[in-house]
Amino acid sequence: YSLKQVRFSPLYWLNRFALRRALRKTLVKYELLYTMTQEQADAFAALLHRELRVLRKCVPLPEAADVPRLLHAPPVRFIYAGGIYYGRDETLMRIAKACALYGGRIDIYTNAPLGRRAERVLNDQKTSFLHAAVPFATLKTLYAESDVAIHAESFRPKQRSITRLSFSSKIPDCLASGCAVLAVSAPDSVGLQYLKRMDAALCVDSTSRIDDAVRQLIKEPALLAAYAEKARACAKRAHDPTQTRRQLCDDLTALAYAQGRGALSNH
Repeated sequence: YSLKQVRFSPLYWLNRFALRRALRKTLVKYELLYTMTQEQADAFAALLHRELRVLRKCVPLPEAADVPRLLHAPPVRFIYAGGIYYGRDETLMRIAKACALYGGRIDIYTNAPLGRRAERVLNDQKTSFLHAAVPFATLKTLYAESDVAIHAESFRPKQRSITRLSFSSKIPDCLASGCAVLAVSAPDSVGLQYLKRMDAALCVDSTSRIDDAVRQLIKEPALLAAYAEKARACAKRAHDPTQTRRQLCDDLTALAYAQGRGALSNH
């Protein structure tokens, strides 16, 4: 819905305005609107002149006994799962090069197509390994065998304009993985802002800081353990299934009660 896009195609903008009109017509049919972050809620409340409530994705919570897990043999293992479009491949390439420099390993699980250069860096079969996407049940096992879960976004202006208000559904999965979380993106990304505000990840908002962040996670086991615990604490505090169910039930009950009173008053 936002017009903050870096696009030059007239067809793109015609389609964008048609979608905006359709969305405005649709929104009047709904009593409650939800989004995933406070930044999204604030931005779209101003655009749509409607209240939006935050409803976060809930995840199964890791046990405190599972964090930290420092029994893995070297190297420190980084894992990324998800799409690598919108320039995420470039960010992952920087992380992969840092892993090669400091003796880490990175595994990437995706079905997205890669260019020749990206595949050469992300699948060198020495420190970086590319795999097909896997079901979530399998991914949970892979997280348990890893040390650092990665959240990555692009630093390029065009891609940043697309993903600026996007909150990846993979973020809660990373927080509940039992791993430390490394978040790398431009500073205006709501995903990075959320993780920074919740003190839940090692947050990197500049390409010049990627190498140092990877080096710290590889060379400082205490830091790895600290960020694994921070991620687990955030998952428990903000993505607990019990709390999310209670919030949704309360909202729907209040709505049903309000509509019931309205129906009675009309009689």
